[in-house]
Amino acid sequence: MPNDFEFQTQEILNRCFDPTNNRLNVFPRIGDDERLLVGADGDGVVYLRSAALGADTALANVLIGTPVSEALAADSLIVSNVTAAGDIAFYANRGGNSEQFLFYDTSAGVLYQMANFGGIMLGLAADPPAPDNAAVHIWDGTAGVIAAFADARLIIERNAAVYLQFLTPNNVGAGILFGDPESAIPGQIIYQHATDTLAIATAGGARVDISAGAFAFREATTISTVAATNLTLNALTTGSLILQSGGTTKFTANNTGIGLYDVAAVARAGAIAAPTGGATVDAEARTAINSIRTALTNIGLTS
Repeated sequence: MPNDFEFQTQEILNRCFDPTNNRLNVFPRIGDDERLLVGADGDGVVYLRSAALGADTALANVLIGTPVSEALAADSLIVSNVTAAGDIAFYANRGGNSEQFLFYDTSAGVLYQMANFGGIMLGLAADPPAPDNAAVHIWDGTAGVIAAFADARLIIERNAAVYLQFLTPNNVGAGILFGDPESAIPGQIIYQHATDTLAIATAGGARVDISAGAFAFREATTISTVAATNLTLNALTTGSLILQSGGTTKFTANNTGIGLYDVAAVARAGAIAAPTGGATVDAEARTAINSIRTALTNIGLTS
């Protein structure tokens, strides 16, 4: 019966022997469900799990304590450090310098992925290009010959329609917040699911709410153009342009005419006398004046 040393030595030789090529390998083969220890004290472990493993399930000397993990399929490769507070980092030689590109700080529970000036490409389709602008570039097919805006740091590209979506419960809002050193949220675009309202805020205050059939300002508002251009309000086809105050219609306009409402009454002026006499009579001028007199009477300004 061999002693422990002899048995262990024979086991190492068996694992290093390659029967296909009839040679000894420097590195032994590690079988399923066996740990390859890294470090003098076995601080790091490489382990091939032959059977499936449930989520948040401990694995002796591999996944310790109360793991926080997804379920694993059979024949999954596990890399783990079993020493408390030991970090995990990955480096690459770039121009003769070791650059860290992936780092997990175990004491803080923070995962860092560094681009080191080259950007990060998340390819969702085959053969993604280098990221634009050294930014985070999510790529699902080319949009064509187009370069992203130089200051963009998050780029989403696809060869079909693409959207940025926020999913929330029905009773909360979701949106985009803009911040600066003076205020964390001076600008806001928020959709409130409970009221189906899109709210826009500037300078930290809500300015306008947009909902079905309503465009509601939150304060006294001036609608104008920034240059000498036209401002057109257009109710198409049979629609009407309606101006209200306090819920009461004051003005309407459509393709059949204009309506004025609640116009303050004014005293009707007396009739304008027709021109008579004079040393020199201008028949055309008198005809024009009489036409004006008739028009003023017809709209009720004079009797």
